[in-house]
Amino acid sequence: MFLTALGAGAVMCLERRAQEVDRLPTYRYEQPVWSQDESRIAYFSIACQPDQPLASSQPRELAWTSRTVKDRKSLTVLTEPCRILGWVDQDRLILLQQESTFELELPSLLQVSAITGQRQQVRFKRDGIRLLGVRGGIALFFRIQEQVPWKVPGSQTRPSSGPVAVEAPAGNEPQLTRKAVELLTWTPGALRFEPLVTIPFSERDPLAVDDVMPSPDGRLYAISLRLAGNAGVALWIYDKISRRMFWSKIRSASPLRVAWSPESLGLIAVAEAAGGCELFVLRNVLEGSPTRLSSAGDPARYIPFWPRQDADFLLLNGNQVFRFDPVSFQAKPVLDGRQLGPVRGEISVSPGGNWAAYAGPSAEGDELCVMSLRTLNRRALLPPSERADRMGELGYQLADSFRWAVSYWMEGRQRPKGK
Repeated sequence: MFLTALGAGAVMCLERRAQEVDRLPTYRYEQPVWSQDESRIAYFSIACQPDQPLASSQPRELAWTSRTVKDRKSLTVLTEPCRILGWVDQDRLILLQQESTFELELPSLLQVSAITGQRQQVRFKRDGIRLLGVRGGIALFFRIQEQVPWKVPGSQTRPSSGPVAVEAPAGNEPQLTRKAVELLTWTPGALRFEPLVTIPFSERDPLAVDDVMPSPDGRLYAISLRLAGNAGVALWIYDKISRRMFWSKIRSASPLRVAWSPESLGLIAVAEAAGGCELFVLRNVLEGSPTRLSSAGDPARYIPFWPRQDADFLLLNGNQVFRFDPVSFQAKPVLDGRQLGPVRGEISVSPGGNWAAYAGPSAEGDELCVMSLRTLNRRALLPPSERADRMGELGYQLADSFRWAVSYWMEGRQRPKGK
């Protein structure tokens, strides 16, 4: 009797511990975003309770994990859905935008310290300024100036082609007016925007900014401008040091996605086309002409990357990565579903094009995985959850086996659903 009671007590103890494990949450990982030095990944972690649907108001934990060592830093918990814009201030801060401000002209931003987790709401007072995003660790904005002098300090006059020098205003020139698009940068902690370049245009020839991509050294800016009517998108290069603007001779009917070469001298631009995509390769933005290539097939929204110390570059399309050789003009698949396995959302490629991060869903929650695009070695940076680890313990396995045996003999000889 004593042994029977002892055994029953042990089984009940194991069962209680197993029930505690079953009630532990699993985790869903979203929006992995690489730091500029490719050493860390910021992401959202959402706790999911068993058998409960995920609500849009579910609290989200902002955290980062290291690519090289087992180091994880929890920063803050947010109750409103947000978008991670990127890392700024030499990877010391992470900028976010709240979902409720997506459609506002000048949304408020949330900056979170990657060191202490301290967060601060940033509200801008000037109207008419719009957010472009975080590109290359720089927060970029633009605004349309309704009435500006015909010649603006630091502004550019756009001819049909060719390089353009900055026009310094003369002392007594007439103050004619027209519109202009002004690109602005903002540094966390600064009380005002810093003007980058002002590009005047006339009422008959309006402009809109599609995107801006700074070079790795911060000197050159690739500026995609949407032209009037059906003229498409033209790519201009602005030199911050000499304050000169050059037309790259790249134009497309669709938005352009740009990647700079590691030495900040060449670039590639990709645009979606009706019969596939257009690819432009410019080895030296200061001289020469781009090489234009086109591919047949379904329209694809490729995002380009130019890895360091590589002659070829990468093209990201959803969860597929291709390596393109600009000499042979051949694209070969590097990553697809076979190497990655299940993927939640889209993969995130590091700024240098060397690594890919993504959330891999499993029965016990997501894994945050990283893969080298050179060796294709894959490893999980974060396990699915504590629940998954505890379910592998001997005590849980014994209790689960006992539950299965009882169900098998007492409830129709059928394994419990989900076990």
